[in-house]
This record gives sequence, structure tokens and C-alpha cells, in this order.
Amino acid sequence: MLFGYLSAFGSAFFESLVDVARKRSGAEFSKWTAAWGRHAMCAPILLVVAMVIHPHTFPHSGMFWVATAGSAVINLVASVLYMEALQTAPMSLVLPLVTLSPVFLLATSPIINREFPSILGTVGILVTTAGTYALNFDRAKQGWFEPIRLLWKEKGTRSMLIVAMLWSVSAPLDKLAIRHADPFWYSALINIILGFMLLPFVIRAGESKKIMSARGMLLLLPLGISSALATLTQFVAFSRIMVPYAIGIKRTSVLWGVAWGRTIFKEEKIGMRFGAALLMCLGAIFILFAGK
Repeated sequence: MLFGYLSAFGSAFFESLVDVARKRSGAEFSKWTAAWGRHAMCAPILLVVAMVIHPHTFPHSGMFWVATAGSAVINLVASVLYMEALQTAPMSLVLPLVTLSPVFLLATSPIINREFPSILGTVGILVTTAGTYALNFDRAKQGWFEPIRLLWKEKGTRSMLIVAMLWSVSAPLDKLAIRHADPFWYSALINIILGFMLLPFVIRAGESKKIMSARGMLLLLPLGISSALATLTQFVAFSRIMVPYAIGIKRTSVLWGVAWGRTIFKEEKIGMRFGAALLMCLGAIFILFAGK
């Protein structure tokens, strides 16, 4: 179990590096190409890992492919919306919103995987909601519901809210697929599938030559490597601990993301956003102890 928690925290760190690489690639490419880059660049790495570690366990279960297909369709939409959010809003503002996915998992995980968080785990998940409200707390003087209304009004934050909802469905499907295979083959195959699903949109965007340029590779390769590490550690965590707990811990990546927003992208209003992200991560600590 301890290894599962360590994997979840490792996934949080690597995911923050993915967000930095996504933000940079999003400034150069369309949202379609930037979303495709994550899956296409990390798929070969993950495939090699799967073939080396479990060369004779290629998944053949029908339930595996049903869960994989469902997750792929959901993540296709989520990947594009995620890039749209990063392209249209400050990273330090939109990233904390992904911590809401464990809240939505309170409803989806019991239905799909029969996983029921404890009372402490539930409290930890709900604390993230308070942190979400704190993101725009300075606007509360215009009305107590103004911080919440702003989240849906702005395009970037609205896109990320939808992503959090979508991930609350895809994450339990990910675990269902892993139960019928293993995390290494699943992480490779889901990224291969998403890469092929996004390829027609990349071709339509007319950015094929830009991808193959030296600058394109310089932007997309770090995205692929960090994505591979984030994906592997996440699915290893799924195989060891409950999905809501793994995702709740993984969302501590928002603290790194807010820090990167300030140091790398020179974003403003970091104090309030860091406080909100810290409150959200406090929920992850509750989740950690809830699983013991």
C-alpha cells in the first residue's frame, strides 16, 4: 500500500512537469496538436516498458477492451479541453480545478468499481471544494456566489471544470481495465489509441511539418517523457490503492503547477491561488490518512 501512495505522489510531480510542457507546446501548436503530442510521444516509451516488464501478458479480456474504449472516448474530449484551458487562462488559475475530480469520484467510483471512501476520505475530498471557492475569494464582495459563477463564466476555467467531471468517469474505467490486464500494458495501449484518434485533427490543422522540425521536437519530446512517467506512476498507484485516494493525492500536482506558473511563466495573483491550492492539498492529506 505504501508503494501505491508513493506512486501517486510521484505521479503528482511528473504531472506538474507535463503541465509546463503542455503550456509551452500550446503556445506553438493548436490545441489538437498539443493534445496529440502528449499521447503520441509517450506511447512508444510506455510500449517498450510493457514489453520488457510483462512481455507475455498482452490483454485479451473483453471487459478490458470495453473499459479501454470508454476511457479513450472520454479522454479524447478531456485532452483537448485541457489544452484549451491552458491556452486561454493562467496555469496557476485553472490547474487547481482538476482537484475537483476526486469530489465527482464520490459518485462515479462506487458505481463503476464498488469503491466507497471512508468518512475521513470523504472529508478530505470535500475540503478541495473549499479550496476551489478560494480561487476567486477576492470576488466574494460582489456576492457569495460570485467566485463560483466566475468559474463557469470564464472559458478557461469552464473547460477545466468539464475536464474534472470527465476524469471522474474515466479514472474508474482506467482501474476497471487494469483489473483485467496490468498497468503497464494499459498505459501503453490507451496512449496509442488516443494518439491515433487525435491524428486526423492534427493532419487537418496542417502542422505535420512543424511537428517534425527541431523546435517542434524540442517542445514535444519533454512532453512525451514526462507524460510517460506520470502515466506509469498513476496506473501503478491505481493497482495498489483506491482510485479516489490515488487521484486525490495526485492532485497535489497543483502546488507544483502554481509554483511553475510564477517562476516560469511569471503569472500574477499567485498568493491567493497558492493558498487555494494548499487548501485543496490539505484534502489530499486527509485522503492519505483515510487509507491507512
